[in-house]
Amino acid sequence: MIDKKNPLFYSTEDLILHYFGIKMLKDDVRSAEDRLRPLLLEYGCNEVKELFLLANDKPESGILLRIADRVVTSYSYFFREREHFDFLRQELLPDIIIKLANRRSNDIRIWSAACSTGEEPYSIEIVAKDFFADYAHRWVAGVLATDISGQVLEYAKAGIYEMDRLIYFPESSLPDYFNKQTDGRYAVREEIKKNITFRLFNLRSEQYPFKSPFHIVFLRNVLMYFDKRMADYVITSVHKALIDGGYLFVSKMDNLSAYHDLFDFVMPGVYHKRR
Repeated sequence: MIDKKNPLFYSTEDLILHYFGIKMLKDDVRSAEDRLRPLLLEYGCNEVKELFLLANDKPESGILLRIADRVVTSYSYFFREREHFDFLRQELLPDIIIKLANRRSNDIRIWSAACSTGEEPYSIEIVAKDFFADYAHRWVAGVLATDISGQVLEYAKAGIYEMDRLIYFPESSLPDYFNKQTDGRYAVREEIKKNITFRLFNLRSEQYPFKSPFHIVFLRNVLMYFDKRMADYVITSVHKALIDGGYLFVSKMDNLSAYHDLFDFVMPGVYHKRR
């Protein structure tokens, strides 16, 4: 266990793991240290560990968030792992609305954890908007999108993307969900953005402060960065944040068979919370 008062005793790798829950390879650590050099110069630090010490001494300074912005790197695109969105549209949403109709409820709660630059939550909302267009009854399918990095969240909130982020999006449908900019980029339309709430959140947090449980949680392309202890904590916490019978989406490469007491396998990357 790291003593937060004495970061000077620990390596960059250990500090990143402790504060952000991210397990880095040596090459990734060196790359992260390179990206942190401008902050070292700005704050007059000689080593990364001194920067963490300063962040501890001045928690109100926002230094830790600035470190996170430079440590967390990501590249995503719309409808990544398309099978998940097909399952959401064809199987999951129809099942959920039947169950909610029986309870006289119209609120579907979805959480995109580690949402990165926003492609995932926007993809979810586009699927939901398209699906519910076929129903006269008004359904509310809001998406909470969280990430540890304020920098990527600002990118996500802006919702403006290069064409390479839309390589799996049907080009003929782009005008339905995006406004093309004069510079060739695409901006997400307001009717999609309005149903998404972006929030800063660290999955390593001691509390998951959600007032109501979620029907669906997307936790994709993040578990690979955690060590076993961190992965256990996050998966257990997400399990608690789901309703009984809720669904968890992870990357197709993630195998949750070790958590068979918590989840049933549905398809690669999709798990059902056991009742």
